[in-house]
Amino acid sequence: MTSAAPPEAGHARLGVILVALGAIGFGLLPIFLEILRDEQVNSGSSLIARYAGSAIPLGLWVLWKRPQWRGVMLALVAGLGIGGGTIFLFEGYARLPASMAILVFYTYPAFTLVFARLLFGTPMERRMIAAIVMVVCAAGLILSPEGLDEGLYGFILMTFGAPIGYALYLSCLGRIPHTVDPGLRTLLLSISACVVAVIYTYVAEGGMTWPVSPIGWVSLFYLALVTGIGATMLVVVGTAMAGSSRAAVAGSSELITVLMVGWWIFGEEVRIVAVIGAALILAAIIVSLPRRRSGKKTGAG
Repeated sequence: MTSAAPPEAGHARLGVILVALGAIGFGLLPIFLEILRDEQVNSGSSLIARYAGSAIPLGLWVLWKRPQWRGVMLALVAGLGIGGGTIFLFEGYARLPASMAILVFYTYPAFTLVFARLLFGTPMERRMIAAIVMVVCAAGLILSPEGLDEGLYGFILMTFGAPIGYALYLSCLGRIPHTVDPGLRTLLLSISACVVAVIYTYVAEGGMTWPVSPIGWVSLFYLALVTGIGATMLVVVGTAMAGSSRAAVAGSSELITVLMVGWWIFGEEVRIVAVIGAALILAAIIVSLPRRRSGKKTGAG
């Protein structure tokens, strides 16, 4: 597999910003997914629209640019990770309270740190460990899941497939050199994730369903172009620059965006513990930033 050199401090900081911006794009998804659910568009169809819809323009980009094909295997495995992880998350949503499913998902920074160490030998920095603990604690404050029936414990365990898949996605992206064409990287993972989504849709959901209104098609357009290309490419580029674990922490800004959408769009109650959790995520991102050290390499996988 291709390996990437640890990023310099300034390079890594820019990568963190790019990942955080991409996460904001993903954080707006609840608005459009709510529209698609109202129109009876199943989860698999939304995923296929996201990955297949982005693969077409990305494929044209690659045909035009004709980049050198590098990091192919890592990008394909990353696509399997995010495709499978998203399906496990959707299954968790279907069986658990939403807050518990999301809380399980936001353990992915910890899994990313472990995967980067086990798969690629990336050292675990104490600063990164502290930042990841802060993110997990923040998710607990924001989501405040209530007690669960014992019969749901098996579904909780199953839902851990989501953070494991997303951690595999980020760990692989963090090892692809940033010099590899970003369109190629995004295309390869989109194709791989789309294959997983197609299998899931036709095996578990019986086929695709489509929107019935113009706003529904606009929502699919958002999934394909804004998240499938724009936000994903920001994460792809930013992760190669920042390293996978640092990108995982920066990606938690998605939870802040979801929180603000709930307050401003859906009229949800503003809870002080959630505000504290959001502030803790911002603090975690700052803690994760690399320090400038002359003559030394910085970075985390």
